[in-house]
Amino acid sequence: MQIKSLAVAVFALRAAAIALPQDDGDVKIGGSDGTGNDATDLIAAYEEVESQIPDPVAAPVGAGSVTLPEDTEQISEAASDDAVSGGLSKRGTCKQQPSKFTAGPDVSTLSREQWEALTYWKTTSLNAATPNGYYQVRNWRNLNASAEAQPYRGYTSDLTSYDTAKCAARCTSISGCTSFDIYFERNPKVNLDKNNCPSSDAQTLVKCAFYGIPLTANEATNDGQYTGLDFYTSIAGSNAYTIVPPTPAGFSPPVNFGVGTIKAPQGSNTYMGIQTFPDVSYNPQICADACNAKSDYNQRQAAKTSNPSNFRKCRFFDAYVAYKNDANPLFTCTYYTQGYGPEYATNIDQYNKDGDHFTHGSSYGFTLIEEQVR
Repeated sequence: MQIKSLAVAVFALRAAAIALPQDDGDVKIGGSDGTGNDATDLIAAYEEVESQIPDPVAAPVGAGSVTLPEDTEQISEAASDDAVSGGLSKRGTCKQQPSKFTAGPDVSTLSREQWEALTYWKTTSLNAATPNGYYQVRNWRNLNASAEAQPYRGYTSDLTSYDTAKCAARCTSISGCTSFDIYFERNPKVNLDKNNCPSSDAQTLVKCAFYGIPLTANEATNDGQYTGLDFYTSIAGSNAYTIVPPTPAGFSPPVNFGVGTIKAPQGSNTYMGIQTFPDVSYNPQICADACNAKSDYNQRQAAKTSNPSNFRKCRFFDAYVAYKNDANPLFTCTYYTQGYGPEYATNIDQYNKDGDHFTHGSSYGFTLIEEQVR
C-alpha cells in the first residue's frame, strides 16, 4: 500500500513512545519509564523504540537509479532489497555498466592509487555550489567516503557532471528526502566475476545518494569495496547537503537551535510531552499535526466541563534528531504550551545508567503564529 499522507500514516502505524492520559490529552511522559521532564524523557522515549530503528544503508556499487517510497511499512524492506539487488553481483556476469559522466578525465587505465590521486575530484567538490534551499553539512566536503545512514531513500548515477543542483532537484522530488550525498565513484566498466570477468578497465560515476534525516559527518563511513579479484571501488569528492526545514502552515519559520533542545524553566508546567518516530523522515509537519491534534483534543475535553475555555493548548514544538552514541538517528518532537527561543535550548546531552551518550542535531523550534517566541 502506498501511503498518501505521511502524517496520517505516522499516527496510524508508527507513532511511538507516547501515552495519552484520560484527563486532558497531554503526552506527559516520554515512554513507559518517562519522568515527565523535557530534559530527561528523551532517554526513555528513545530506548522504547530503539529496536525499530533500521540499520544504516549505503547506496549500492555500480550504475543505476532507484527511488524508494516514503512508506513507513515498506521502506526498510525496500532499502534492504535495493542494497542487495542493486549490487554488482546481481547484475549479470560481464554485463556492461556504462557511465554517463563525461566531464572528467579518462581513467580507464589508471590504477586505484592513480585514480585516488587525481586532483580533479578535490577541485570539483571544493568548488561546488550549495543548492538553493539547502545547506552544506558541517565537516562533509571533499571526503573520501560516502554516506551509510538511514532512512535511505535511494540513489542515482545518471549525472553527466558533478551537479549539486540536479541532485537537489532530485531529492526535492523524492517523498521524504531531506539530505543527499554527491560523490565520485571508481567503477569497473563491466560487472566483474572472479571466474569469468575477473578484471576490467576503470570508469568514473557521479552518484547521489538520498536520505530522510539530516546527514552528519559521522555517517560518512562507506569508503569503497572490492569486486572481482582486486578491483576497488574508491570514493572521492564526497559532499553532503541538507534541505532547510519547511515551515508548517500556521506556524512561524524555524528557529535554529543547533545541537540543543528546549529545557523549560523549572516549575513552568509548559511541557506537553515527547514523541519518537523510527524509520520516518525528518518532517516538522508531523510535529505540527500532533501539536494541533493535542490542542483539539484538550479543547473537546474542556467543552464537557463548566469552564470550556480552560484547556492546555499546544503553541510550540521542537523538531530534532536524537542520537545514541553518535549513531542511530531518530526523528523526535517535543511539545509545549508556549514558545521558547534559543536561550532555552540548553539541553545538550544526557547519559543513561549504562553510560550511553544521547545527543541531538538539527534542532528547530516552531511557534504557533498567534504568539511570538519569547
